[in-house]
Amino acid sequence: MRLLPLLSSCVVLSLHAQDAPIDTNAVIARIEARMAEVNQAPIIAEYIKVPGMEEALLLEVGSQVPKHAEVRYELYGNDDRSLAGLTEYLKSPAKGVELSSSYYFDTDGNTVAVWWKMTWTFSGCADSLAVETSVSYLHPATHVFYEYANLTDGHGTDIDPEPCKFPDIEREYATFYHRDMLLLMRHIPFE
Repeated sequence: MRLLPLLSSCVVLSLHAQDAPIDTNAVIARIEARMAEVNQAPIIAEYIKVPGMEEALLLEVGSQVPKHAEVRYELYGNDDRSLAGLTEYLKSPAKGVELSSSYYFDTDGNTVAVWWKMTWTFSGCADSLAVETSVSYLHPATHVFYEYANLTDGHGTDIDPEPCKFPDIEREYATFYHRDMLLLMRHIPFE
């Protein structure tokens, strides 16, 4: 009987904790600070994906990427050489189109942000390249907290999407909530 009031108070405290407001600006600032750290982190390994092989192959840093490679992965490290972030560069699916995506992890390996980028020529809405960027922030882990997208020219100036001719290609917007899941699903044998 004495456990009932204790259990009831735990449930009430748990419910109040869920109702606590989130300081959106602080969360976004923390995520963007982590993204900036990862962007400055050293490349600790590079892998490539080639046709006919499921597992990604280790590529010596600075060596030339073979023409038949379908994907190149750059892995960025924390000070302890654990994985801080990963960028994947896909082989161009069409003439003048480049696709990449970046994953940013906290020190526990949880994904805090995912960034997808497509650049293409002959867009009809920019003199140079058109650049579409989509970003998802995750907080807490496994929860998409905030998303945004923008469209710019090659100089970073916003452009109107209305006259744009977007490439007719398939795109993947995969979000992996932890670095271990990303490594597993991409068959990257990094340890």
